[in-house]
Amino acid sequence: MPTETTPAPTHIHRLLCGKIAEALSAYTWPGAIPTIEAAWRRKPDYGIEDLGTLKVSVVPGPIQINQRERQPRGCDFFEMTVGIVLAKSVTTEQEIQDLEDLNQAIIDTIRSELLPLEDLEAADWVDIGQPVPYDAEILQNQHVFLSQIEVTYTVPMDKLAPPPPPPPPEE
Repeated sequence: MPTETTPAPTHIHRLLCGKIAEALSAYTWPGAIPTIEAAWRRKPDYGIEDLGTLKVSVVPGPIQINQRERQPRGCDFFEMTVGIVLAKSVTTEQEIQDLEDLNQAIIDTIRSELLPLEDLEAADWVDIGQPVPYDAEILQNQHVFLSQIEVTYTVPMDKLAPPPPPPPPEE
């Protein structure tokens, strides 16, 4: 059920990354790679030997917390950047093109707001980019397609309530 703000969980960045990984995995993608299995990770921690199959990692990036004048008191905005990393060993030009197409499909789906984040309906993307379309050196030397998409989301969050006052001293 959509809410105007999101209650503060234990760690909002971890929650956001997990929800993005779930949504990426549940989506049916156009093109040669219709399904992917995305996982939340603190960093893409796999070796070249693991890249026979496509690895999609959702990793946390920078976070900022700010207030906006138009929002009610008691609400802050968390701006969280999330990296979506694609990595796979490739041997043909067609495999590279298929991964480039998947990259573009992920970007287009997020910017078109077609990737629902369950329980985080108040999260809005505000910036999306691809600082590393692919690492040319790794592609040439190790035959690995390695790419990162960066998405910044804004999530309104309730401020924490003050703790209750201590009980009166017993006499």
